[in-house]
Amino acid sequence: RFSYYGMRALLILYFQRFLGWNDNLGTAIYHTFVALCYLTPILGALIADSWLGKFKTIVSLSIVYTIGQVVIAVSSINDLTDFNHDGTPDSISVHVALSMIGLVLIALGTGGIKPCVSAFGGDQFEEGQEKQRNRF
Repeated sequence: RFSYYGMRALLILYFQRFLGWNDNLGTAIYHTFVALCYLTPILGALIADSWLGKFKTIVSLSIVYTIGQVVIAVSSINDLTDFNHDGTPDSISVHVALSMIGLVLIALGTGGIKPCVSAFGGDQFEEGQEKQRNRF
């Protein structure tokens, strides 16, 4: 969660300063990403309840989330497409594509984990620990 909120705070600056998008496009993509992060818990709940279970869903979607963070980090490397070595990327479309792939993976990962984490925490208590479970 820490990396999600830290990355989200810098996302508009990344869109504007690195990708060169205007305020309207950057804001639209940002809010689409945030909306996707809040819609994907439905998918995560379906996966956990009908297929993998809470623990395997948390582990597998954490891996998806980590891959998304790596993809978006790689997309910010100038030298990835700077073939003439002038300090600016020659093909911004590669960076945009990697950024969008990374954001979708992050949204799937963070959203898919959300419904499982609190329920998984409650599962740590035994039957005789109703008082402690109710606090959770």
